[in-house]
Amino acid sequence: DSHEVMEMVVHLDRVMADLMGLLDAHVGAGEWVLALSSDHGVAPIPEQSGGFRRSISDLVNRLDQALRTSLGDPPESDSWPSQWVLAVDPPNVYLNREALEATRHPLEETYQLLVSILKNETGIFDAASRTDLLEAQSAPLLSLAQDIHPTRSGDVLFLTEENVLFTKTPASHGTHHPYDQKVPMIFFGKGIAPGRHAGPAAPIDLVPTLCHLLNLLPANPLDGKLLSSALLPFRDNP
Repeated sequence: DSHEVMEMVVHLDRVMADLMGLLDAHVGAGEWVLALSSDHGVAPIPEQSGGFRRSISDLVNRLDQALRTSLGDPPESDSWPSQWVLAVDPPNVYLNREALEATRHPLEETYQLLVSILKNETGIFDAASRTDLLEAQSAPLLSLAQDIHPTRSGDVLFLTEENVLFTKTPASHGTHHPYDQKVPMIFFGKGIAPGRHAGPAAPIDLVPTLCHLLNLLPANPLDGKLLSSALLPFRDNP
């Protein structure tokens, strides 16, 4: 929906045309293979999609105030800020663990309290503690579970509703919605079967597929899988 992005794609198209021309000239027409994909998608701009924005600072204040209603005010200390919620960096919510431990509030119970508060916030699709996400079964929460880092992730993580952004930037990414998770994958050139192929695939499948075409045997196991449906049968592969 952006003229600037449209202009960028037009320029990219010209660069790709130049690259293919160079490959034809230096490698030979029909003797090379190209793969194109993207690491993630992007949310449409809420002002054009019918969605809306929410202020992160406002969310921090609302969550902190809700916890104060249940837990009381956090104790004053030079070692930590006087608030229960330290920060929100979608999809993460970071709690003041030192203050919780000092007041002997059980961490897991506080996490569950915050989860219930988050679920009632406008624009929040779902939320779960980091502990619960380790046992997540449903697809949306699994996307959060795969995002967990042992030391950097928040105490509670959340998913947003469709077309809702918690950012001042024009757009963002990192949600479980198709506009974030669905990206194109294109193979072109020698040994590639023409047409559109259905079935699950991911950008990490590029490497094993290209290795197969090049008769390369990786020294270590790869995360991706061979996309055999994208390849011509061996007898048809010159």
